[in-house]
Amino acid sequence: MPLLRLLNRRSAQAGNEGAIGKLDYRIGNPVVGQGVFLTGTTDPIPVELLESRDFVTRPYFNSALSTTLVQMQDGAPVFVHDIEVSNINAADAFVQFFNAASTAAVTLGTTAPTYSLFVPAGDGVNRGGMDKMFPVPLAFTAGLVVAATTTATGNTAPATGLVVNLAVR
Repeated sequence: MPLLRLLNRRSAQAGNEGAIGKLDYRIGNPVVGQGVFLTGTTDPIPVELLESRDFVTRPYFNSALSTTLVQMQDGAPVFVHDIEVSNINAADAFVQFFNAASTAAVTLGTTAPTYSLFVPAGDGVNRGGMDKMFPVPLAFTAGLVVAATTTATGNTAPATGLVVNLAVR
């Protein structure tokens, strides 16, 4: 399904990408490029039709996330749509998210995380877990680096790494 980006009048005339909103609209045989969306009035709205593949989430899986920093993907921005984490440890854990272009930009335990999500403890046999869906995705404009620790801002590794599933774009 292609997406239309609504452009303000000045940006459409200037040819830049000053977006004022998005409209999800089904069209047969779409052509990517600029045009107008007729609103039923005499004042059409300039739009840019984007490839739908640009808005598909990609899965990320890590079976043992710990204190080794992980860069989610090359380039920015990164949008997190949902997360599911399980914790076999008998102690609580946290997944720290950093708005950073690379792992070199983060010092775990010193650099403040952008988000730190609590993952309840298991009992050593049964897993504790956490899952969240974000109606408005979490945006990381520089890039996304993640790690798992025993405190919200610390640098101590959980005894066993956390199992993490993310949907990112």
